[in-house]
Amino acid sequence: MPRMIPLLCASVVSLTLVACAVPPLDNSPPQFTLARVQQALKKGMSQEEVIAAIGSPDKLSRESSGWETWLYDKQTSEPGPTPGVVNQKALTVTLKFKDRVLQEFSYSSRAWHKP
Repeated sequence: MPRMIPLLCASVVSLTLVACAVPPLDNSPPQFTLARVQQALKKGMSQEEVIAAIGSPDKLSRESSGWETWLYDKQTSEPGPTPGVVNQKALTVTLKFKDRVLQEFSYSSRAWHKP
């Protein structure tokens, strides 16, 4: 029995070190940035591929002609260069699908300071 105590302690220490070495799973969607959108979107992608790449749209509309428009509108705020100033950014992405396939997309990005 006394020989088992050091073995038990060594096992606990080993498991603790291994648990610390394994990074946590990150199931959050990728950060929605202009660079990410430019990198991820390609004409001819399916709607499922688009959702996997950049997430679900904020707004969706369908036309009687069969076209479907997806709109992503994201805004972020962060502390500005001086106290009391906030840097704000907005990114709007518009995607056009026909028969569930991405045909065209456009985006606009803007940034401003808010006192």
